[in-house]
Amino acid sequence: MKKFFVTLGIIMIAKFAHCADNYWKVNPSAYEFNMNVTASVYIDDVEQQDANLEIGVFYGEELRGSALPRLSPLVSKYIYDLTIYSDETCELSFKLYDHNTNTVSDLVCEQILTFDANGTEGNAFNPYVINFVTPTPAITFTGDGSWSESSNWLNSIMPTEDDDVVIDGTAIISDEISINSLIINEGKSLTIQDDGVLTVVGAIDNTDYDALIIEDGGQIIQRNENVAATFKKNIVNPSLWSNPVSGWQFISSPMIDAATECFVSTEGDYDLYKFDGEEDLQWINYKNHNDFEDTFTSGIGYIASYEKQDVATFQGTLNNETEYFDFGISYNSNNEWANFYLLGNPFSFDIDWELMDAYRIEDGFATLDANTGAYIYNVEGYIKVGEGFLVCASRKNAALEYIASAKSRSADYEYINIIASGKGTSDNVIVRFGENESIGFPKIENINPDVANVYVKNDNIRYGIFNCDAELKEIPLCFDAKEMGKYTINVNVSGEFDNVILVDRMTGIETNLLIEDYTFTSRSNDDKERFILKLGNSQQSTDNGHFAYQSGEELIIDAEGIIQIVDMMGRTVITEENHDGIINICGLKKSTYIVRCVNENEVKTQKIVVL
Repeated sequence: MKKFFVTLGIIMIAKFAHCADNYWKVNPSAYEFNMNVTASVYIDDVEQQDANLEIGVFYGEELRGSALPRLSPLVSKYIYDLTIYSDETCELSFKLYDHNTNTVSDLVCEQILTFDANGTEGNAFNPYVINFVTPTPAITFTGDGSWSESSNWLNSIMPTEDDDVVIDGTAIISDEISINSLIINEGKSLTIQDDGVLTVVGAIDNTDYDALIIEDGGQIIQRNENVAATFKKNIVNPSLWSNPVSGWQFISSPMIDAATECFVSTEGDYDLYKFDGEEDLQWINYKNHNDFEDTFTSGIGYIASYEKQDVATFQGTLNNETEYFDFGISYNSNNEWANFYLLGNPFSFDIDWELMDAYRIEDGFATLDANTGAYIYNVEGYIKVGEGFLVCASRKNAALEYIASAKSRSADYEYINIIASGKGTSDNVIVRFGENESIGFPKIENINPDVANVYVKNDNIRYGIFNCDAELKEIPLCFDAKEMGKYTINVNVSGEFDNVILVDRMTGIETNLLIEDYTFTSRSNDDKERFILKLGNSQQSTDNGHFAYQSGEELIIDAEGIIQIVDMMGRTVITEENHDGIINICGLKKSTYIVRCVNENEVKTQKIVVL
């Protein structure tokens, strides 16, 4: 009899434990299917036994079910009998309403339940657990200046990578910062300066273009939609607007909806083009084409030039797709220019070329030096925020994709980057060794026609990136001076090379570019096929090794002993005993000489041509 009254008491408590109506009320007749869930609620890992805590189930902001708890006689504790409604499979979230305070709780539940039509989840003995946590208080920036100064933060508490941040001041980031979430209050701002990188793992709440500023060289990595921002692109102005060769630069929008008219110069004249190799004129001008797009296309590059303005802006919402991007590429066998594409970095962070999946694309890209009007050829490196780059398709069904999780290809090949400099400009060609589908990236005529060109020529095609067999030991190298002057050739290498010998067929001088640069004089009518690159174990063309070379009006000596310079008539024109490695040769005429280095152990000789 006593057991009967205890059981009856539990049932009566379960029936009359609360008398509140549900705060959330769903309309079951509006949906075709339902799902039953028996659940328990935990807050900060503590199971709740409060009859006045109501669970609401939502699809987005749309209510799909709710329940107050009942006291189960089977387990003698509160559980929730939830009936959830939907017409289709969807992901559901949870909220909590507290009838004690008559408020929707600010407790956070990141749990997701997938709706299963006519399905069940949990039971009284093994309920479906719904976890809520007390939100971590946001860390608030209240100052005016550096993010990294603790005095700019409320109570001098600075955020960690797990914290939520509120900007209630004027914040500036100039180094690498990582946080969980970000809110910028009305009338406040955050600026990411050159070399600053902000990573936000969670959400950013900002709808004001002027509140989130990314300066040229700054980066932001984030993943949620509808984040308003402004990107400020530095502009290189030509020294004279009438000079058509400088001030041109490749640009690209890190926004998905930046208006082209916002990028138009507010000071002086300007020009803006997009490239279409299928068109007869190829370059399509913003000023006189009515069909020029109203907003910049994501992943497309443009070329711009400004008379006076030194900063231009993109305004819009940030691209939140950070892991993958598919660039539009095709191939036209009847039109070589249709296979060049001026593309652009679509993200608000720098992208690594080595993470590009290039299928039937010449593996490399070209950027533009705005100061000189010359193209720069690259086989690796980063494409910065707001920058455009040229690629070239090699065959049908070509494709180019950015995949953040891809494996870097940098270890797959070795290369030599040959750079020719002179008259304030430079040009380059890259010789790459390994297996490649095609010969390479064709050389493009520089915007500045006076830039001296260096290139590799094959089957009458000039290349800016030339692919060759790893066993090749001798490569013809062409140089076109355009105008008479003094030029220098040097190299950067990736990989292991014993020697990189530059042979000047005009003077007979051989220079190991791994040790020193080669400086020479060239005229516009000199033989373009002037040089040869020799690799491997090539030796200098001297009797006893290469120990002297010209640098301006000086002869640099890499040997100890008495130096004698002898002309081709056999006359000694200079003798130096204490040279300290440098001999002035400004008095020598342009000619060929023999340099002798005499010491107690040996006599070295070398032929040089004084320029």
